[in-house]
Amino acid sequence: MLEVVFSDSEKGSMKVTKNYNAKTMLGGATGYIGKEPTKAELEKHFEGQAVGGNSQDVVNIGFSLDIGDISGEIDGNERQNVFRKLWGRFEIDNKEQECFFQNQHEDMEKLLFAAKDGIPIRIWKSNAPYSTCGFHFVCNLLRNINGNISVVSLPKYIPVSENDIVECSH
Repeated sequence: MLEVVFSDSEKGSMKVTKNYNAKTMLGGATGYIGKEPTKAELEKHFEGQAVGGNSQDVVNIGFSLDIGDISGEIDGNERQNVFRKLWGRFEIDNKEQECFFQNQHEDMEKLLFAAKDGIPIRIWKSNAPYSTCGFHFVCNLLRNINGNISVVSLPKYIPVSENDIVECSH
């Protein structure tokens, strides 16, 4: 199954969840906003099972379609110029930019090939503007392709106690 997400961060997270195993996960740096959770709270937070499949079966259709003019080609010069304006305050060299655009193009091609080959597709979307716009773009892209396509709509919020909720945006 091919997993479709709408940002690089989500793509990295989904790649990990395809083969998630709490016992073999590598450690890493963790930051907290507010009070540091207890070990039991952390373990509960990381409960769960892998989504399954191959971590290579994840694509990011992350053209940030909620920003700028989208009337031209999705990966054309006009769209690339939108990203270059966004990146203007950062030191992102031409090679890194070209790599970004190449990855975007390859992921879109991977999605189209999977759809045409009858590989099941699962789209993960949220209510964040970039995700909603990306979802509509993918629906339009796949509109004439018959296949097994499912959609997972992430919740707007998650109740964490009787009086508290956590808002979800990704």
